[in-house]
Amino acid sequence: MSSRVGASSTVTFHLEGVDEHGAVVDSTFDAGKPLTVVMGTGALMKGLESALFGMEAGEQNSVVVRPEDGYGQRDETLVRDVEPARLPKGYSRPAAGDVLQIELDGGQQRPVTVLGVERGRVLIDFNHPLCGRTITYAVTIVSVD
Repeated sequence: MSSRVGASSTVTFHLEGVDEHGAVVDSTFDAGKPLTVVMGTGALMKGLESALFGMEAGEQNSVVVRPEDGYGQRDETLVRDVEPARLPKGYSRPAAGDVLQIELDGGQQRPVTVLGVERGRVLIDFNHPLCGRTITYAVTIVSVD
């Protein structure tokens, strides 16, 4: 008897996410190492987590996650000028398109995108790089405990 993904299951799975333009935005298949998460802990975005409920080991599924159930809609108030001294240590040459990991209060890491550099200031987009995108995930459940 196989167990199905439930509210507090530990689930190991592979996924590949493709955005609406066909670009692969995330893949554990390429890395060869699946993700393992405990359901209900907030480790996954709402749209992906809800699609995993009821699946069982060996099952494959395609899941469409819209922005409101994924990384959210873009918020233009999260685009800000930042002094270069506030950027992560060791990052000294900001360029448009760079994606950085910054540490928020409380120690959480967050990806941000450099939009440009002007007059000694760096324009940073604090929106998640995938916000506003619809992502289709191919999911393969490896195990459910």
